[in-house]
Amino acid sequence: MLKPLRLAVVGATGIVGHELLKVLEDKELPPLEIIALGSNKALGSTVNFQEEELDVLALDGFDFTGVRLAFFCVPPDVSKQYVPKAQAAGCIVLDLSAAFRLEPNVPLCLPEINAEVLSLQQGLICQPNAVSIASALVLEPILDAVGLKSVGLTALISVSHAGRSGVRELEQQVGDLLNMREISCATFPEQIAFNLLPYVGAFLPDDCTDLEAATVQELYKILDEDTFTMSVSALQVPIFYGHSLTLYVETEKKLTAKNCRALLVAAPGISVLDNPDLGSFPSTLEAVGLDTVVVGRIREIAGVNGLNLVVSFDNLRKGAAVNAVQIFKELLTLQVFA
Repeated sequence: MLKPLRLAVVGATGIVGHELLKVLEDKELPPLEIIALGSNKALGSTVNFQEEELDVLALDGFDFTGVRLAFFCVPPDVSKQYVPKAQAAGCIVLDLSAAFRLEPNVPLCLPEINAEVLSLQQGLICQPNAVSIASALVLEPILDAVGLKSVGLTALISVSHAGRSGVRELEQQVGDLLNMREISCATFPEQIAFNLLPYVGAFLPDDCTDLEAATVQELYKILDEDTFTMSVSALQVPIFYGHSLTLYVETEKKLTAKNCRALLVAAPGISVLDNPDLGSFPSTLEAVGLDTVVVGRIREIAGVNGLNLVVSFDNLRKGAAVNAVQIFKELLTLQVFA
């Protein structure tokens, strides 16, 4: 009988950690021994994995010796503090935060596009943010076929991007407003219920937010191409789960909407839902629970080699947990745990 592969999920009680544990129940994976780690506040709690309850252990002071792979589903400041300790113990780290994504020697992996970078890993692998994952899956086949001149991206970000506190705040505000009670704001700077906020993240000196700037740089790194111009706007919307994007894509060569649909149908990680006659298009609600990004509303722009597209996807699954498990499977193929 195979000895279980010892993995750690750091941030196991969080919203992404919870989803990751569900995806790791994939029957195609080898036997696993999961160690659930969390903050001191999480001590005494449990998480479920394969119909078992796992006690959550404290990350602070944990010895990663013998852990083969650790998924870090925590904020960047926590990753910066503990990832080096896990690496020093001989553990490979897959970090889902923004802490190390743009480091030049750290692989930023989206398996459908650049799985080959995993062979360069030196104990640390990062995965892109959810917006970068969905955007890259759509842009890469277009880039390969006809080249890109410019990309304009608007991201509509659900409150689950902020974790459980974001979900709770929207839920609480909706209940308070419907019952004529005064609302409070903690996670978001303003009321999010029945509202739309024109930014997500902290502002940088050029008035972009850190999420917007990081998405541009991550896409250039994933696609291994930075000759096209790109602008990103991220807006916070009052939706619990699932992000949506609008993409304006100007190409080097003409690409018709029909040919674009055919390209995307053949591309991995994408489901095309684009039937005007039936009113069948991507919606955030329909995308939640799927392991692909859903693309539609593909239409040409008069006067330029350009297209508009709409993308919807589950930010906790393909935007986080599913991509992480795909990376894990690629590492298994490379036999890095042998």
